[in-house]
Amino acid sequence: RYGQSKLCNVLFAKELQKRHGDVVTCVSVHPGVILGTELKRHMGFVIGVKSFWKSKRGIGPFIGSTYRTTDKGAAPEVALALGHVVPGAYYSDSSQVATRWVHEKVHDEDHARHLWELSVDIIN
Repeated sequence: RYGQSKLCNVLFAKELQKRHGDVVTCVSVHPGVILGTELKRHMGFVIGVKSFWKSKRGIGPFIGSTYRTTDKGAAPEVALALGHVVPGAYYSDSSQVATRWVHEKVHDEDHARHLWELSVDIIN
């Protein structure tokens, strides 16, 4: 489900850019792994153990910028909001991700349109 929600974020941002890019700039962002959140409770035992091991109590303090504490979690979004971005692009850790590294469904315009229409139906 986590992966599906990320895919929906990317598709929605691309469709928003397509429909309203004349007034807003839209990108989607993966901020990296944020330590100290409860997200891991939805990811199963193995990922929970890995997450703990990389946490502040495990090796988290020694493993670099990919892992952030909750107080630094929004840093990539802030950097993108203040900098220059490619409209509709997908970013990870403030860097644009090459499309070859992203799931092929993010390029499906029909999925993006369908998600947009479904979202509109839900909020109406």
